[in-house]
Amino acid sequence: MLNKIDSFFSKYLSKKSSEAQMPHAIEVATCAVLLEIARIDEEFTNEEQQIINSILKKKFSLTDKEVENLVKLTSEELKQSSDLWRFTDTINKNFTKEQKVQLIEHIWQIIYSDKHLKGHEDYLVHKLQRLIWLDHKDLIDAKTKVKKELIKS
Repeated sequence: MLNKIDSFFSKYLSKKSSEAQMPHAIEVATCAVLLEIARIDEEFTNEEQQIINSILKKKFSLTDKEVENLVKLTSEELKQSSDLWRFTDTINKNFTKEQKVQLIEHIWQIIYSDKHLKGHEDYLVHKLQRLIWLDHKDLIDAKTKVKKELIKS
């Protein structure tokens, strides 16, 4: 498994520099959080997958194939992880507050892709808000922004 991860990111990262390995961790951490929110209601839809793919492509300038590989590798890492702390810790160490707010907005987009907020989704988004050190106001502002955008479309 580690060989696959190393192989996938070798063209982007220098193995000599620990700083260069940071982008990999950020990509996996972001992907992990997005996948978890999409899967929490046990109804992982094609629309949710498309939203996640679009977010990852734009945020990290990845091709479709690279996104597909990132999602597969992150799914394997999630299977081996007992919680989201290591992913949110990476986010906290590397994202600005604005980037964290943008991530929460993306999470709300995934949640509302089916037009319903389920209890498990609400619980997890609140947990993530605390784990990435955002205020409750940031969470609600992001939710309101996403809901307004959905009404416009």
